[in-house]
Amino acid sequence: MARIDIFTPSYKKEERYSDAAIGFNINPFNGNIARVTEAQSIMQALKTLLLTNQGERLYNMDMGSKIRASLFEPLDEITASTINTSITQAINNYEPRVNIIQLQVTPSEELNAFKVNLFFTVINIPEVQQLNFTLKRVR
Repeated sequence: MARIDIFTPSYKKEERYSDAAIGFNINPFNGNIARVTEAQSIMQALKTLLLTNQGERLYNMDMGSKIRASLFEPLDEITASTINTSITQAINNYEPRVNIIQLQVTPSEELNAFKVNLFFTVINIPEVQQLNFTLKRVR
């Protein structure tokens, strides 16, 4: 009797988006660099895009966002609105796979930082994804 294993090419799930894991971890099964796929790959790309300053990428000086410039401004709603606009512009300009559903940037007095909650959908993936991170001053 024939059997289909999960390792046969006919059973393999189609991957639309994939990328190397940001920590360059090693996959213990095959010894290659670990990969992230589908929505995790998009979340990793978004976080990298948003935490990159404009001018940091060689040969693409416009890519990135102006978030870090706003972190040394007063911790208030006006600065949160500026960060919200910077995030929206960066995603609309450089990440065409993402459709923003809701973006919340709130100042946190106790953390002395801004909390970012991003709800979005990815093209060809119907589920709503959520990305949460905190923007803090380094110095």
